[in-house]
Amino acid sequence: MEEAGFSSSVFSGMKAFSWDSEEAVAYEAAIEAISAAIGFLGARIHAEEQRAQPEQGLLEELKREQAACARRRDTLDPTDRELIASVRAQYTAVVRREAGGGD
Repeated sequence: MEEAGFSSSVFSGMKAFSWDSEEAVAYEAAIEAISAAIGFLGARIHAEEQRAQPEQGLLEELKREQAACARRRDTLDPTDRELIASVRAQYTAVVRREAGGGD
């Protein structure tokens, strides 16, 4: 089942190109870090929704952030090595922070 704002596959619409195993692993790690951030945000959304008085502004912000993560994941160009490295570092830091592991 497809959720709002999420495409069915990160590979849909991807153009053909050659890459080595190191590049493939870096891309996959970036995608996994973004996906983990989406999951953490989903957990925060769920927790807020379960409160007796959910803060609507916070819920909207978390949902916007989650949608932005999904767009980044869905549009990440596997041929852009510098962007992949930057995105991987950015979202790995987010995941560490959300998991309580610090930056």
